[in-house]
Amino acid sequence: MAQIFCKYHQSDPASWSCRQCHINYCASCANQDRPQTAPNCPVCGAQLESLGKANLITPFWLCIPKFFAYPAQQSSLLVLMFIALFGLLVEVQFIGFVAAILALVAFVTYAFAVLERTAQGERSAPSFPRGDISANLLSAFRQLFLLLLFGLALYATDAYLGADAHHLMFAFTALVLPAATMALAVDHSLIRAMNPHIWARMMARIGVPYLILVAFLLVLMLASDTVARLVTRLLADSRVTPLIILIFMYFVLIMFNMMGYVIYQYHDKLGYTLPAGLRPVPAQHPATQQHISSSGVRESEILLQEGKLEEALTALGRKAREHPVDFALRDRYHKLLLAANRPDRLQEHGRDYLSRLLIERKSSRAMEVLRDCMKINSQFKPAKAEEVFPLAMYLKTNGEQRLALQLLNRFHRAYPHHRETPRNYLLAAQLMFEQFNRDADAAAVLRFVVEHFPDHELTPRIRDYLATVERLSSSGSSAG
Repeated sequence: MAQIFCKYHQSDPASWSCRQCHINYCASCANQDRPQTAPNCPVCGAQLESLGKANLITPFWLCIPKFFAYPAQQSSLLVLMFIALFGLLVEVQFIGFVAAILALVAFVTYAFAVLERTAQGERSAPSFPRGDISANLLSAFRQLFLLLLFGLALYATDAYLGADAHHLMFAFTALVLPAATMALAVDHSLIRAMNPHIWARMMARIGVPYLILVAFLLVLMLASDTVARLVTRLLADSRVTPLIILIFMYFVLIMFNMMGYVIYQYHDKLGYTLPAGLRPVPAQHPATQQHISSSGVRESEILLQEGKLEEALTALGRKAREHPVDFALRDRYHKLLLAANRPDRLQEHGRDYLSRLLIERKSSRAMEVLRDCMKINSQFKPAKAEEVFPLAMYLKTNGEQRLALQLLNRFHRAYPHHRETPRNYLLAAQLMFEQFNRDADAAAVLRFVVEHFPDHELTPRIRDYLATVERLSSSGSSAG
């Protein structure tokens, strides 16, 4: 009966539950890829069971202060005050009876509009219904007929069957009249609202909370009578009539607001369809790339909280393969592999991740991923030879000359006979000579390129640079 909350987001109502794991999930934790099928448990893989829309809505017994504040809204207060003042005509000779009937019809019309509006999820009080007058009056007369029917039953049992039968009839009325009233709002059928089978079905579908509703309604009825008696004792003059009417309407409006909210809370169980814009929808990401990444990351976080590291890595790896351009997801997978010290999987994922980052021109993040991979393996190389030079240049530009040189080292062994070799080794020689004073190593690299790539377009430039290195190196040695 109590509202159930997500194990991992304890302020969010749960939408799904796993019987095997005894874990409740909010819509954000349970990734429902196919709307027509229940999602699977992130921990054990079993199909989850829906907790129903009612669990997403704050239970009515936690909204009592809001119910008492509802009639005090400006729109409803104006309607109640107008009807109460109109009630002054009740004491006028000849027209008093007509005035009483009109006031009663007007109030029941408004109260039923409140019930229907609340049942649709609207929190604000309506102004007096001004749409289809015939439909509004028909709803009011249906409700009045129900009240008259139960009122006559109470009178008959008291008049002909005695006090005990009357008390039983009162208890029966208190139990079923809310169900009949709510059935009238749901089906708009007086025949169905008078059907005991419909009452029983509605009470069964709502369950124990229906009995709580009945208890609250009885308390409100008693409170209304108590306050009215107190006011009558304090104000024993003509001013008491509109005030008594106002008190009565105030408490009855709370009752109708509460019954409407119960329909709203249990609308899926009662078969009541809410307007599209007012259906309770759990907070979750839209079906976009952000949703893919967030769902994959959440699944891994759940598994990690349950102590299932390998399962978390497997789940993230699968998602990363399914959505290779989801960078938030891939970044999470990369960091988890790094933290879990999985060098082989880190390098395998890192090569493809680097390629994707470079395609999207995310050079800064690519440099970070490269650095992580090279910490694990100093001989790490990207998947494609064409990716080495831009990465090395970015590292050099950002003050990572040593890492750039490490990346360029042994290029010809990682990518044999590749046409990018001269360009990469020219950059390596420049770093050796200009940044680290490794003149001999720079000259050796340049000679290797001249020897193995004599016809390359960069070879003339490399020969010139080799001559410069040899000249400056020899002059430096002579000066020494």
